[in-house]
Amino acid sequence: MYQRVCRFYGPASTLDVESEEMDSERNALVKEHHMRRSSETEEAREAVRELRDALGRAGITLPSLGLDVVSLAADPPRPLVELGCCTAATARLLAAALVRKEGGRG
Repeated sequence: MYQRVCRFYGPASTLDVESEEMDSERNALVKEHHMRRSSETEEAREAVRELRDALGRAGITLPSLGLDVVSLAADPPRPLVELGCCTAATARLLAAALVRKEGGRG
């Protein structure tokens, strides 16, 4: 471990101990923040996988389906699922799948 030297108090001062404690607390907060971000991002990735699988079962492919990279950089992280662009034919397939689902319920 390194030892800081303070110009006003000399080596190994109380200020150094407090500074190291603050560094330790800050590191713990940063680690917690990264774990939360990782958890939320993984949850969003799982949602994308689930949606891709469900669309695939309906014969629909959204080529741009994925996570919005800008939303991943937010603080706090708020990952958004980007559906992206699709052809008119794919849009019609998607609409038809939703209508079929509505018909099955009621």
